[in-house]
Amino acid sequence: MPKKLLLTLCCITIFCAACADRTGKHDPTAEPPAAAEPETMQTIQTEAPQTGAAPQTPTTEPTAEPDVQTGVPSSDAETGGSNSDTQTGDSNTGGERPEDHYSDADKTQPGGGSSSDIEQTPTDEENAGQAEQEQMKMTIRIGSATFTATLEDNEAARELYGMLQSQPLTLRLRDYGGFEKVGDLPSALPASDSRTTTREGDIVLYQSDQIVIFYGSNTWAYTRLGRVDDLTGYRQALGSGDVTLTLSAD
Repeated sequence: MPKKLLLTLCCITIFCAACADRTGKHDPTAEPPAAAEPETMQTIQTEAPQTGAAPQTPTTEPTAEPDVQTGVPSSDAETGGSNSDTQTGDSNTGGERPEDHYSDADKTQPGGGSSSDIEQTPTDEENAGQAEQEQMKMTIRIGSATFTATLEDNEAARELYGMLQSQPLTLRLRDYGGFEKVGDLPSALPASDSRTTTREGDIVLYQSDQIVIFYGSNTWAYTRLGRVDDLTGYRQALGSGDVTLTLSAD
């Protein structure tokens, strides 16, 4: 190689080496800069492993939740503050008063004792008198004799009683079998017949439109209407044949 060319190359080489010394880019003794850790690695290092304890995070004090019934914080209700008056109904919001929880039986009268203690129950005599007033009575007039009969508590007897309240009923009864007197009613009554054994003084309904007054005994399907209260002189008044009598409401 020609000397001029070799010299030129050497000069260029020296020049480049000098430039490299000034900039420090190619300093073989310089320590390479530490490589920046990837962002993902930093994230992994700051996160706690799943198997270890969870990292402590700043805790915030929970706010008091409003009470469902009163709308005030539950902490105030638990401490027994003024807000507890709302729950007991002492405030002016129309709350329920404690005494509203008691039944009428538990409320006491001014003299002491519950209201049920001062209620007076009717005596046996009063009950008997009331029952006697509610009974329907019928008067039977046969000639100059008068008898009283107590009517049954059924639909047929009630209709007969209502009929007699309008006006007395005079009937002609015929003797049958030597134990009863039978007569036709002006209209039929609601019957509820059942097999019945009658005795002296019984008054029954037969076939809905016939009234039967017994001075003996018989067994048949009848609807009971009533019974004569006092039988003294009853058979003698009915006699042995047909008889005319008057029925009226007592």
